Amino acid sequence: MSPKKSYHRISYARYLRICADENYSDWLAIYERLLHEQLPKWKNRVHRLKYKPLISVIIYVDNGQKNPDRTIESLKRQVYDRWEYFLVNDENLDQVLAKTSGEYLCFLFAGDVLSEIALACIVSFLNKNGDFDVIYTDSDSIDEEKRCSPRLKPDFSPEYYLSHDYIQNLVVFKIDDLEAIGGFERGYGHYTIYRAFLKLWKHKGKLKVGHIPIVLYSKGWEYEEEEWERGLLALKEFLSWYAPDAKVEKGQIPHTFRVRYPLPLEEPPVSIVIPTRDRVDLLSRCVSSILEKTDYQAYEILIVDNGSRKRGTLEFFKSISRKEKVRVLKYDIPFNFSKLINFGVKHSRGEIVCLLNNDTEVISPIWLKEMVSRAIRKEIGVVGARLLYSDHRVQHAGVVVGLWRGADHAFKRLPADDPGYMYRAILPGNYLAVTAACMVFRKEIFWEVGGFDEKNLAISFNDLDFCLKVYEKGYRIVYTPYAELYHYESRSRGYNSNRNRQAQKELAYIRKKWKKYIERDPYYNPNLTIYREDFRLGKKIRLHCEV
Repeated sequence: MSPKKSYHRISYARYLRICADENYSDWLAIYERLLHEQLPKWKNRVHRLKYKPLISVIIYVDNGQKNPDRTIESLKRQVYDRWEYFLVNDENLDQVLAKTSGEYLCFLFAGDVLSEIALACIVSFLNKNGDFDVIYTDSDSIDEEKRCSPRLKPDFSPEYYLSHDYIQNLVVFKIDDLEAIGGFERGYGHYTIYRAFLKLWKHKGKLKVGHIPIVLYSKGWEYEEEEWERGLLALKEFLSWYAPDAKVEKGQIPHTFRVRYPLPLEEPPVSIVIPTRDRVDLLSRCVSSILEKTDYQAYEILIVDNGSRKRGTLEFFKSISRKEKVRVLKYDIPFNFSKLINFGVKHSRGEIVCLLNNDTEVISPIWLKEMVSRAIRKEIGVVGARLLYSDHRVQHAGVVVGLWRGADHAFKRLPADDPGYMYRAILPGNYLAVTAACMVFRKEIFWEVGGFDEKNLAISFNDLDFCLKVYEKGYRIVYTPYAELYHYESRSRGYNSNRNRQAQKELAYIRKKWKKYIERDPYYNPNLTIYREDFRLGKKIRLHCEV
């Protein structure tokens, strides 16, 4: 066997040892063992807590059909003992707050089970992190007494939450806040918490939401088909305040929703900036797909030519420049992607900019309309698209920071018709970054953060760095699957050892500059692996809530 084959075989064996799939039953067994070992420590922690609020627990019994005994027993096993509980149904749901004495409230359904440290963890979180409007935890389900279907959630993701009630439970509210919005409403079933959360968001305008990434709650229910309409009703009422002209409809998968944001009557002008060098076969297909398929009129295509030499490319430039919507600008410098982008944005005419690789091809005609309608919202900084390989597998569905101790694309190589973990591949959501192969932003935001880093990130991670700078300014980064394109990844430039060495330097720079996000991406649960892109369980199991 050749040394090269031996090396690859050893590397692959090491990969399997580090990255092998984790079965939830096995993962849970280790988790429960660790929890059991740490129970004495948790009891000691509870004893030392300075702030010990009373927590009121509501147990909702749906027409008396479900037995609440299992839920009550899990309450009695709590390490934290300052709690009270009330049994309610639709008849007395709107009266229960008047009977509570606590500062915080959990809403459970009969049959649900709390981990022994659930309330202790919540109170510890409050002691360590201060006040929050809402706190939620990770969860799983109980199916015939067996725990399954872990929901390892991201930190609060507004775009995701408006597409799917991914939080579900365990959720903790302040009772004063619930009283301010009139408490819980009848008739919403398992969407009762979703309805209350959205009402509170509307009431306060902005919520401080805490997330404890530990499985502290097991639900004993699943949504009924008719409840989907109740979730839609709650979302419509919320959007009447949040985005009055938006339209919302049921998604393709039960209990998901699609929000369509409006555009102004006069479409904002968009500059589509495409850096390129030769490879006219790719560029011509990219440009043609924009011109022929795009269901948006107010745009220009600005091609930034980085020193093309081939006759076919130059003839294409001459021909395509005759079209009203297309301009070609020459910028013949040693390859520096950040400089090419900054040059293109500087010379763009639109108030909105779309960065687009020359090796992309439009699939959905609404791609630009969808991205611009989100990018013009004041709270949004950057919008990214769903990109597919030519074989209809996912190439990009957002960027997860920390994968492979750097960053990589979410759900890479996932079949296009696979919804992904918790539907995240097919629903809009928030990430720390999206790829510059197709991203849209307001030009004012680009210059607010200083554009792309020409000095330190000439080749790689410049889009990641840009998005993180935007995120740190308080804007949200959005991935939308409804803007869909092919991406024939990196075909326009072949392998270059000098560029590869430079990329390694840039990776080291990113690891140092954005260390806190590489260690903890808020939109990626820390219980998931960093050695794959498909959101599988990780091998490391930690109890992340500490005093």
